[in-house]
Amino acid sequence: MTFDMESNETMTTALPQTFPNFKIPDFKNFPRNGTASSSITLNITNANDTAILHFVPFTWRHICSSELEQTSSFNVSISCFVGKNDTLRFKTFRNFSNNTIKFDENVRFTLLITCEDGGEISLPQFARARLLRSLTVFGCKLLDYFSEATDHSIDLIPDHTEKYALINCLVIFERQDFIDSLRNKEESKTHRCGPTNATEIILRNVTNVFLKIENITEHPPEGVISKSAISHRIHHMKNSISCIYKNLLYYEKSYAPDMARWTLLKIFQSSAYESIQVFNFSFGGLVDIPSNFREWRVPYQHLKYVDLTHNKITDIGDIANHASQSEDSSNGTIDLRHNQIKTVSVKDIGPLMQYDLLTVDIRDNPFDCICEMKEFVEFMKLKFYLVPPKYHYLSNLTCETPKAVHGEKIIDLSLEQIGCEIRKTSFLEGPVIVLSVFIIVFTVATILGIRYRKEIVILTYTRFNILLPCRQKGVDIDKQYDAFIAYSEADTTWVVHTLSKRLENPDNPQRFSLCLHHRDFMVGAAISDNIIYSVENSRHTVIIVSKHFLKSEWCRMEFRTALHQSLLEKKRHLIIVLLEDIPANDIEPELKRCMQTLTYVKTDDRWFWDKLVYALSDWSKKSHSKTDIANLKLEELENGNKPTT
Repeated sequence: MTFDMESNETMTTALPQTFPNFKIPDFKNFPRNGTASSSITLNITNANDTAILHFVPFTWRHICSSELEQTSSFNVSISCFVGKNDTLRFKTFRNFSNNTIKFDENVRFTLLITCEDGGEISLPQFARARLLRSLTVFGCKLLDYFSEATDHSIDLIPDHTEKYALINCLVIFERQDFIDSLRNKEESKTHRCGPTNATEIILRNVTNVFLKIENITEHPPEGVISKSAISHRIHHMKNSISCIYKNLLYYEKSYAPDMARWTLLKIFQSSAYESIQVFNFSFGGLVDIPSNFREWRVPYQHLKYVDLTHNKITDIGDIANHASQSEDSSNGTIDLRHNQIKTVSVKDIGPLMQYDLLTVDIRDNPFDCICEMKEFVEFMKLKFYLVPPKYHYLSNLTCETPKAVHGEKIIDLSLEQIGCEIRKTSFLEGPVIVLSVFIIVFTVATILGIRYRKEIVILTYTRFNILLPCRQKGVDIDKQYDAFIAYSEADTTWVVHTLSKRLENPDNPQRFSLCLHHRDFMVGAAISDNIIYSVENSRHTVIIVSKHFLKSEWCRMEFRTALHQSLLEKKRHLIIVLLEDIPANDIEPELKRCMQTLTYVKTDDRWFWDKLVYALSDWSKKSHSKTDIANLKLEELENGNKPTT
């Protein structure tokens, strides 16, 4: 039998003034499981039976009964029992309560619906009706759950709901409803937020199932929704107006082992809970503590209890306490009992012991008593006096594994029992360990020295002014300049303001004398003669290779002159600096061969200045004292050669 019509019978418009001998049933502590009674006995005279039925929709009266209590307002409790062949439609009650002539604003309804043997209710998500104070649905199949998802007219109905509870219910998805829920439609605020004036919201053991699931091939169930659908929902939630619950004290979503990630995001990130005191996510299949609870009382200033029991959480992690900065100075608890926490360390539990207004309960977890818990065992044995009373329960934690210590208190275990063997150290072990460490360090140092020998030699000289005897040094005591800089006129700015400023800095201990054509060429002499003179009277020629350099005929002449000087002196006279990346095809063959034969340095190299300074110092007079130079001149005279000047 399906009840879906509202009676047109004429009813009195005046509310009864007195209803003696009434008793309102208490549904506050409705059980988690089990069934409620099938009927409510009305303690009322026959004369008033007809009047009291006026508070029940006409088509519901076969399965519903009511009681009324008159205080400052009229509180009507309607209790319905939905059997196997019955379907109750919530819209019927909505139309009934919306009768403003029959019911004024002083009336409030408490609706309790109990189903048995597959009883069904047509109930949109977070169903709203005028004058509805409390809705509790127990053990029912819920149809048309998404039917009002985008119906914004529902938002116009006054929200009087203070309690909303679905317990042990099955949400039956129709194929089209499910597909529409994934499309880019703007949800109504009622569908998205529910009763924002409520003090209590309970979603306990609410399971989603599909009707004719074989027809749904392109859309998987909630736990395996496509990534694109989840991304759309998350994006929509982050950009939507938050649901603000000013009066909500208790929120429960329990017995939901397949809770999807986007569901938690919807609960937390799109909503503000200004007065919340209790969150219950027990039996939820969570594998980690939600981040909103790791910053205690941020943003929930009045939060007192978080029930995360019977989940799959494996780690306590970092939890920061901000209770001292909140308006509420009462104690709070994060309940982690009956999870999968197998180890506990002083690092995890130590900071929590310092928090005055927060307790984390980790009892009844399957602790694995192995050597990783050594630090915690020793702390509990030697420094138990530092443990605050609220954490004295730690002394009663017991082991789940290994089997040998199953049921034993952790605090009573020895190091041998948790697998930390104590070995006696022989007198030879100390020297052997020291020698082993020395060999390892020496081997590593040798490998690094060979691998980075060039860098070590360069940095030792440039940073510490120590010239290692790694190669034979030559002597150029008759050169006027340390280096002749060959560069294009277009690169003058970099050469003058960066290169020469750094190398000719008088405060630099490794200072060099440079020859720059715009400054040091002899006036009146031919450019070619100036180039030859500068190259021959410099220990090195540094060519600054750039795209402009390759286009300059004088620059190419400077390069060839420097290359000739290198061959003549039989030493590395030429130093190549690559100012920018240049395609290989743009470099002339002779210069390309030099770059393949000689090591060049790029200006973007992190060791550019060290390598350049070291290269310029290879033949510098710094490696020879004045006595060495004098002895060299004397040796030349004895050999009949003309001494250098």
